[in-house]
Amino acid sequence: MEDSFQLSITQVHHAPRGSGRKRHTNPGHQTLQKLTAKKQSVIRIQNDDDLCCARALVTAKAKVDQHPKMKSIRQGGKLQRELALQLHDEAHVPPGPCRYKELTKSSAAPSLYDYQIILVNADRSFYITTFGPTQPKQLILLHEKDHYDVITSLPGFWGSSYVCAHCLKPYDHVGRHRCPNNHKKVQCHACLQKECPDFLHAYPRGLKTTRRCHDCHCDIFGDTCYETHCTKDHTGKPAACHQYTICSRRRRCPTCSKLEVGLQDNQRHRCGYIECPS
Repeated sequence: MEDSFQLSITQVHHAPRGSGRKRHTNPGHQTLQKLTAKKQSVIRIQNDDDLCCARALVTAKAKVDQHPKMKSIRQGGKLQRELALQLHDEAHVPPGPCRYKELTKSSAAPSLYDYQIILVNADRSFYITTFGPTQPKQLILLHEKDHYDVITSLPGFWGSSYVCAHCLKPYDHVGRHRCPNNHKKVQCHACLQKECPDFLHAYPRGLKTTRRCHDCHCDIFGDTCYETHCTKDHTGKPAACHQYTICSRRRRCPTCSKLEVGLQDNQRHRCGYIECPS
Protein backbone atom coordinates (compact mmCIF):
# COMPACT_ATOMS: atom_id res chain seq x y z
CA MET A 1 0.00 0.00 0.00
CA GLU A 2 2.99 2.30 0.19
CA ASP A 3 3.42 2.26 -3.59
CA SER A 4 1.76 4.94 -5.73
CA PHE A 5 -1.57 4.05 -7.30
CA GLN A 6 -3.11 5.68 -10.37
CA LEU A 7 -6.56 5.05 -11.82
CA SER A 8 -7.54 6.18 -15.32
CA ILE A 9 -11.15 6.09 -16.57
CA THR A 10 -12.06 6.67 -20.22
CA GLN A 11 -15.72 7.03 -21.17
CA VAL A 12 -16.56 7.10 -24.88
CA HIS A 13 -19.77 8.78 -26.10
CA HIS A 14 -21.12 8.54 -29.60
CA ALA A 15 -21.77 11.79 -31.45
CA PRO A 16 -25.47 12.68 -31.34
CA ARG A 17 -27.56 12.23 -34.45
CA GLY A 18 -31.13 13.40 -34.95
CA SER A 19 -33.77 11.50 -36.90
CA GLY A 20 -37.19 10.47 -35.65
CA ARG A 21 -38.43 10.20 -32.08
CA LYS A 22 -38.03 6.79 -30.48
CA ARG A 23 -40.87 4.79 -29.01
CA HIS A 24 -42.01 5.71 -25.51
CA THR A 25 -41.17 2.23 -24.20
CA ASN A 26 -37.43 2.95 -24.12
CA PRO A 27 -35.97 3.04 -20.59
CA GLY A 28 -35.70 6.51 -19.11
CA HIS A 29 -37.53 8.16 -21.98
CA GLN A 30 -40.75 9.04 -20.20
CA THR A 31 -38.90 10.61 -17.27
CA LEU A 32 -37.20 13.22 -19.44
CA GLN A 33 -40.32 13.57 -21.57
CA LYS A 34 -42.36 14.52 -18.53
CA LEU A 35 -39.64 16.92 -17.45
CA THR A 36 -39.49 18.74 -20.78
CA ALA A 37 -43.29 18.70 -21.15
CA LYS A 38 -43.61 20.81 -18.00
CA LYS A 39 -40.86 23.21 -19.02
CA GLN A 40 -42.23 26.37 -20.61
CA SER A 41 -38.73 27.10 -21.88
CA VAL A 42 -38.76 24.02 -24.17
CA ILE A 43 -40.42 23.91 -27.60
CA ARG A 44 -41.17 20.37 -28.70
CA ILE A 45 -40.38 19.52 -32.31
CA GLN A 46 -43.02 17.17 -33.71
CA ASN A 47 -41.92 15.65 -37.01
CA ASP A 48 -42.30 12.47 -39.04
CA ASP A 49 -39.14 12.98 -41.09
CA ASP A 50 -35.39 13.19 -40.36
CA LEU A 51 -35.26 17.00 -40.23
CA CYS A 52 -35.69 17.56 -36.50
CA CYS A 53 -32.30 19.30 -36.20
CA ALA A 54 -32.96 21.79 -38.99
CA ARG A 55 -36.54 22.25 -37.78
CA ALA A 56 -35.22 23.05 -34.31
CA LEU A 57 -32.70 25.56 -35.69
CA VAL A 58 -35.24 27.49 -37.76
CA THR A 59 -37.72 27.45 -34.87
CA ALA A 60 -35.11 28.75 -32.44
CA LYS A 61 -34.09 31.44 -34.95
CA ALA A 62 -37.72 32.50 -35.39
CA LYS A 63 -38.10 32.73 -31.61
CA VAL A 64 -34.98 34.88 -31.23
CA ASP A 65 -35.92 37.16 -34.13
CA GLN A 66 -39.59 37.35 -33.04
CA HIS A 67 -40.71 36.24 -36.48
CA PRO A 68 -44.25 37.42 -37.40
CA LYS A 69 -45.14 33.84 -38.35
CA MET A 70 -43.62 32.33 -35.22
CA LYS A 71 -46.85 30.57 -34.30
CA SER A 72 -47.04 28.80 -37.66
CA ILE A 73 -43.37 27.85 -37.53
CA ARG A 74 -43.70 26.52 -33.98
CA GLN A 75 -46.62 24.26 -34.89
CA GLY A 76 -44.30 22.26 -37.16
CA GLY A 77 -46.30 22.35 -40.36
CA LYS A 78 -45.42 23.02 -43.98
CA LEU A 79 -43.67 26.34 -43.28
CA GLN A 80 -41.28 24.80 -40.75
CA ARG A 81 -40.35 22.03 -43.18
CA GLU A 82 -39.70 24.49 -46.03
CA LEU A 83 -37.41 26.60 -43.83
CA ALA A 84 -35.58 23.48 -42.66
CA LEU A 85 -34.94 22.34 -46.24
CA GLN A 86 -33.73 25.83 -47.13
CA LEU A 87 -31.25 25.66 -44.27
CA HIS A 88 -29.95 22.28 -45.48
CA ASP A 89 -29.42 23.69 -48.97
CA GLU A 90 -27.77 26.84 -47.63
CA ALA A 91 -25.38 24.91 -45.38
CA HIS A 92 -24.65 22.31 -48.12
CA VAL A 93 -25.82 19.52 -45.82
CA PRO A 94 -27.93 16.70 -47.28
CA PRO A 95 -31.36 16.38 -45.62
CA GLY A 96 -31.26 13.79 -42.90
CA PRO A 97 -29.93 13.14 -39.39
CA CYS A 98 -27.45 15.72 -38.08
CA ARG A 99 -24.40 15.18 -35.90
CA TYR A 100 -21.52 17.43 -34.85
CA LYS A 101 -20.22 17.69 -38.40
CA GLU A 102 -23.56 18.85 -39.77
CA LEU A 103 -24.07 21.29 -36.90
CA THR A 104 -20.66 22.82 -37.59
CA LYS A 105 -21.59 23.33 -41.24
CA SER A 106 -24.97 24.76 -40.27
CA SER A 107 -23.33 27.30 -37.95
CA ALA A 108 -21.33 28.58 -40.95
CA ALA A 109 -24.45 29.15 -43.07
CA PRO A 110 -24.95 32.80 -44.14
CA SER A 111 -28.37 33.06 -42.48
CA LEU A 112 -26.87 31.87 -39.16
CA TYR A 113 -23.72 33.99 -39.36
CA ASP A 114 -24.77 36.22 -36.44
CA TYR A 115 -25.94 33.30 -34.27
CA GLN A 116 -24.20 30.81 -31.99
CA ILE A 117 -25.51 27.26 -31.77
CA ILE A 118 -25.53 25.74 -28.27
CA LEU A 119 -26.25 22.03 -27.88
CA VAL A 120 -27.44 20.59 -24.55
CA ASN A 121 -27.00 16.81 -24.74
CA ALA A 122 -29.37 15.08 -22.32
CA ASP A 123 -27.79 11.70 -23.11
CA ARG A 124 -24.47 12.95 -21.70
CA SER A 125 -25.77 14.41 -18.42
CA PHE A 126 -26.76 17.65 -20.16
CA TYR A 127 -23.25 18.31 -21.45
CA ILE A 128 -23.05 21.60 -23.39
CA THR A 129 -21.27 21.98 -26.74
CA THR A 130 -21.04 25.23 -28.69
CA PHE A 131 -20.72 25.69 -32.44
CA GLY A 132 -19.41 28.90 -33.93
CA PRO A 133 -17.96 31.99 -32.23
CA THR A 134 -19.64 33.69 -29.29
CA GLN A 135 -22.57 35.80 -30.45
CA PRO A 136 -25.26 37.78 -28.60
CA LYS A 137 -27.95 35.73 -30.40
CA GLN A 138 -27.98 32.07 -29.40
CA LEU A 139 -29.85 29.08 -30.83
CA ILE A 140 -30.12 26.53 -28.03
CA LEU A 141 -30.96 22.91 -28.90
CA LEU A 142 -31.82 19.99 -26.61
CA HIS A 143 -30.68 16.57 -27.84
CA GLU A 144 -32.20 13.43 -26.36
CA LYS A 145 -32.65 9.94 -27.81
CA ASP A 146 -31.74 10.93 -31.41
CA HIS A 147 -34.10 13.90 -31.38
CA TYR A 148 -33.67 17.67 -31.19
CA ASP A 149 -35.92 20.14 -29.37
CA VAL A 150 -35.58 23.88 -28.75
CA ILE A 151 -34.64 25.58 -25.47
CA THR A 152 -35.80 29.18 -25.43
CA SER A 153 -34.06 30.15 -22.17
CA LEU A 154 -31.16 28.47 -20.37
CA PRO A 155 -32.00 30.02 -16.95
CA GLY A 156 -35.57 28.78 -17.34
CA PHE A 157 -34.41 25.32 -18.37
CA TRP A 158 -31.96 25.02 -15.45
CA GLY A 159 -34.39 26.64 -13.02
CA SER A 160 -31.80 29.25 -12.02
CA SER A 161 -31.65 33.04 -11.93
CA TYR A 162 -28.60 33.47 -14.16
CA VAL A 163 -26.38 31.56 -16.58
CA CYS A 164 -22.73 32.48 -17.06
CA ALA A 165 -22.06 33.79 -20.57
CA HIS A 166 -18.59 32.17 -20.64
CA CYS A 167 -18.94 28.70 -19.10
CA LEU A 168 -22.77 28.44 -19.52
CA LYS A 169 -23.22 27.17 -15.96
CA PRO A 170 -26.26 28.25 -13.89
CA TYR A 171 -26.06 30.23 -10.65
CA ASP A 172 -28.53 32.08 -8.44
CA HIS A 173 -26.59 34.83 -6.65
CA VAL A 174 -24.62 37.60 -8.31
CA GLY A 175 -20.97 37.63 -7.30
CA ARG A 176 -20.91 34.05 -6.00
CA HIS A 177 -20.21 32.30 -9.30
CA ARG A 178 -16.58 31.31 -9.90
CA CYS A 179 -16.22 31.00 -13.64
CA PRO A 180 -13.37 28.70 -14.74
CA ASN A 181 -12.92 30.96 -17.79
CA ASN A 182 -11.97 33.98 -15.72
CA HIS A 183 -9.95 36.96 -16.91
CA LYS A 184 -6.66 35.26 -16.07
CA LYS A 185 -7.32 32.67 -18.74
CA VAL A 186 -8.79 34.85 -21.47
CA GLN A 187 -6.18 37.58 -20.95
CA CYS A 188 -2.67 37.16 -22.36
CA HIS A 189 -0.25 36.80 -19.44
CA ALA A 190 2.67 38.04 -21.55
CA CYS A 191 1.36 41.39 -22.85
CA LEU A 192 -1.67 41.66 -20.49
CA GLN A 193 -4.01 42.45 -23.38
CA LYS A 194 -7.41 40.81 -23.93
CA GLU A 195 -7.22 41.28 -27.70
CA CYS A 196 -3.75 39.82 -28.27
CA PRO A 197 -4.03 38.04 -31.67
CA ASP A 198 -1.17 35.65 -30.94
CA PHE A 199 -2.71 34.58 -27.63
CA LEU A 200 -6.23 34.25 -29.08
CA HIS A 201 -4.81 31.98 -31.76
CA ALA A 202 -2.79 29.80 -29.38
CA TYR A 203 -5.06 29.50 -26.31
CA PRO A 204 -8.14 27.78 -27.84
CA ARG A 205 -5.88 25.30 -29.65
CA GLY A 206 -3.76 24.49 -26.62
CA LEU A 207 -0.58 25.82 -28.26
CA LYS A 208 2.37 26.86 -26.11
CA THR A 209 4.52 29.98 -26.28
CA THR A 210 6.91 30.33 -29.20
CA ARG A 211 9.71 32.49 -27.76
CA ARG A 212 11.17 33.94 -24.54
CA CYS A 213 12.09 37.53 -23.75
CA HIS A 214 15.81 37.82 -22.96
CA ASP A 215 15.29 40.80 -20.63
CA CYS A 216 12.52 39.61 -18.31
CA HIS A 217 12.65 35.86 -19.12
CA CYS A 218 8.88 35.73 -19.72
CA ASP A 219 7.34 33.47 -22.35
CA ILE A 220 5.84 35.19 -25.42
CA PHE A 221 3.19 33.89 -27.83
CA GLY A 222 4.35 35.66 -31.01
CA ASP A 223 5.82 38.72 -32.70
CA THR A 224 2.83 40.99 -32.08
CA CYS A 225 2.68 39.86 -28.45
CA TYR A 226 6.42 40.57 -28.06
CA GLU A 227 6.11 44.07 -29.52
CA THR A 228 3.25 44.95 -27.16
CA HIS A 229 5.14 43.40 -24.28
CA CYS A 230 8.15 45.68 -24.87
CA THR A 231 6.47 48.94 -25.89
CA LYS A 232 3.17 49.27 -23.96
CA ASP A 233 2.01 49.39 -20.37
CA HIS A 234 -0.62 47.23 -18.66
CA THR A 235 -3.46 49.45 -19.92
CA GLY A 236 -2.50 48.92 -23.55
CA LYS A 237 -1.21 52.46 -24.07
CA PRO A 238 2.29 53.23 -25.42
CA ALA A 239 4.71 53.55 -22.50
CA ALA A 240 6.44 56.91 -21.99
CA CYS A 241 9.76 55.13 -21.36
CA HIS A 242 11.07 51.60 -21.02
CA GLN A 243 10.71 51.78 -17.22
CA TYR A 244 6.90 51.67 -17.53
CA THR A 245 6.66 48.84 -20.05
CA ILE A 246 5.31 45.43 -19.15
CA CYS A 247 8.74 43.94 -19.80
CA SER A 248 10.30 46.22 -17.18
CA ARG A 249 7.64 45.80 -14.48
CA ARG A 250 7.16 42.02 -14.73
CA ARG A 251 10.22 39.79 -14.49
CA ARG A 252 10.69 36.07 -13.99
CA CYS A 253 13.80 34.92 -12.17
CA PRO A 254 15.85 32.59 -14.43
CA THR A 255 17.07 30.67 -11.34
CA CYS A 256 13.91 29.99 -9.30
CA SER A 257 11.32 30.93 -12.00
CA LYS A 258 9.42 33.15 -9.58
CA LEU A 259 7.46 35.99 -11.21
CA GLU A 260 7.89 39.40 -9.58
CA VAL A 261 5.55 42.27 -10.39
CA GLY A 262 6.65 45.86 -9.75
CA LEU A 263 9.99 47.65 -9.72
CA GLN A 264 10.50 47.31 -5.95
CA ASP A 265 9.78 43.57 -5.91
CA ASN A 266 12.16 43.05 -8.81
CA GLN A 267 14.98 44.85 -6.98
CA ARG A 268 14.37 43.09 -3.65
CA HIS A 269 14.06 39.60 -5.10
CA ARG A 270 16.14 36.86 -3.44
CA CYS A 271 15.94 33.24 -4.49
CA GLY A 272 14.65 30.93 -1.78
CA TYR A 273 13.04 33.71 0.31
CA ILE A 274 9.40 34.69 0.68
CA GLU A 275 7.81 37.57 2.57
CA CYS A 276 5.55 36.58 5.43
CA PRO A 277 2.04 38.10 4.97
CA SER A 278 1.59 38.50 8.74
